[in-house]
Amino acid sequence: MWPALSIFTTIKLTWRRFFSVVPIVALFAQADFAGTAAQDSSKIIRNVERGALPEAACSDSYRFSANDVAFSLSQPRMSCASPPDMPTKRLTERHYPGHDRTVQMGRLVGVGGGLLAVNYYAYQRFKDIWWNHPTGAFHLYRGWRQTQGWYDFGPHDSLWHHMDKLGHYYNARLASLLLADAAYWVGFQRRQSRWIGAVTSWLLYLQIELFDSQFEQWGFSLGDLAANTAGAFMPLMSRRYPWLRNFTLKLSYKPSAEIDREHYMIEDYAGMTFWLCTHPRVLAPNVLDGVWPSFLNVAIGYSISQKTHGQVELYLGLDYDLTKIETKSPFVNRLIYYLNYIHFPAPAIKLAPTKEYYIFYH
Repeated sequence: MWPALSIFTTIKLTWRRFFSVVPIVALFAQADFAGTAAQDSSKIIRNVERGALPEAACSDSYRFSANDVAFSLSQPRMSCASPPDMPTKRLTERHYPGHDRTVQMGRLVGVGGGLLAVNYYAYQRFKDIWWNHPTGAFHLYRGWRQTQGWYDFGPHDSLWHHMDKLGHYYNARLASLLLADAAYWVGFQRRQSRWIGAVTSWLLYLQIELFDSQFEQWGFSLGDLAANTAGAFMPLMSRRYPWLRNFTLKLSYKPSAEIDREHYMIEDYAGMTFWLCTHPRVLAPNVLDGVWPSFLNVAIGYSISQKTHGQVELYLGLDYDLTKIETKSPFVNRLIYYLNYIHFPAPAIKLAPTKEYYIFYH
């Protein structure tokens, strides 16, 4: 359907887009970091001059918060008190862990090449699944009825009750996190890496919508674009608004009876269940402190009985917070962090359309 020249052009444009966007995003993130770092530096300077900087602030280990849980970076000890024979030195940005970093071109080329390879492979798979229908001019997707609908936002615009929107959000967020970690490994600073991950993830999913816009059966979905944007930039938003870190969207999957017909897990919506998970203390502060285990969450599940025109299924269940497991290995901790986006088998109750009880729902 797509000639070899079109594929080559897509890869070439994606390559140029990646390496042209990365410096711009990095520069923008650097400016954002500089402003915040300057404010933080001023606070630290005032505390040091007053002698009010707590000893805990001089720890050997700097541990990132929820979004970066399990990422420890060992740094040389920074003394809070100046030796008697040395004047007090003003703290600057260079004292922040990870600020003095150098981009390693070999790693950058390796990550960029790997990203292009994965992008090309995904294009081939999507071509087999979705992009094998008659093409036409660019148009917006209004819904499965095509001639009416709220442009894929309405409750009746989706054949599968918007399970695909949850999938777009979920995958875009994971891609943003993985790409941010890759950028940090390449040598970008942590703030720059988050921006690079978010923008690159958003661009990768934007190209899918642009391809969809050329097929008569599909079209450019504004609903998908909104889900992609929310997922790609949620790691940044959760840094800005910490309360967002209290909620995590997880996925559980068990092949449904339709998998033999669909052939691909990505289309087996009836086998997927998305869970919005949080700890009970978020919902009832100071009520369950010391009683409810810190690793045990509550979750609301959302699924459908079948892919096309199925019934919505709602669940209430338990969930495990794997980030409470800490090891001495930063790599293992980060792996656990990603595994925490999977909902593992746990007790649950189906609330609708019928009531059922599960000792271990998966």
